[in-house]
Amino acid sequence: ELIDYYKAQGILKEVSGGLEAGKVYSELAEILNE
Repeated sequence: ELIDYYKAQGILKEVSGGLEAGKVYSELAEILNE
């Protein structure tokens, strides 16, 4: 659980870095739904 949380934080940082937000948020949603 905690590892997934930090993974999500890393994904959010990538979004702010200007990567494909739609794809990243989709991956984030999958992580949160597991």
